[in-house]
Amino acid sequence: AYIFCNYDYARDLTKTRWKIEKGLHLRYMVNEASYFDALLSIALAQRTKEDEWQKHALECYEKVRRNIDVMPHRILIMETEMDVMMGQTKDAIGNYDKAINAAKESELIHEEAIANERAGDFCLSQGDVRASN
Repeated sequence: AYIFCNYDYARDLTKTRWKIEKGLHLRYMVNEASYFDALLSIALAQRTKEDEWQKHALECYEKVRRNIDVMPHRILIMETEMDVMMGQTKDAIGNYDKAINAAKESELIHEEAIANERAGDFCLSQGDVRASN
């Protein structure tokens, strides 16, 4: 649901997953979930302007950062998205490019696609219509 920008549905699914996961200790699943939770929380923080989503994004980011198996492009995407969330957009395009290239080097085309999509959405939000082509 996150990938298709259906943030309300993604939020509802995530909250349901949180209830199910209480007490579970699944390292891989927690890391994967925390990554997408961070991206969703950032999107919701930008959309709703609610502090709880910004706080949750930072918590998820820290969970992912603590994992030694984390993929560098994911850190780059999350850091860039958080910068944009905080209004620090000066280096966003360059940082999205770094994330795209890191995902490409890892041969993770689906992760590269997410980074490209986020970069395109950012460009559109800034009035840069080149991203719509």
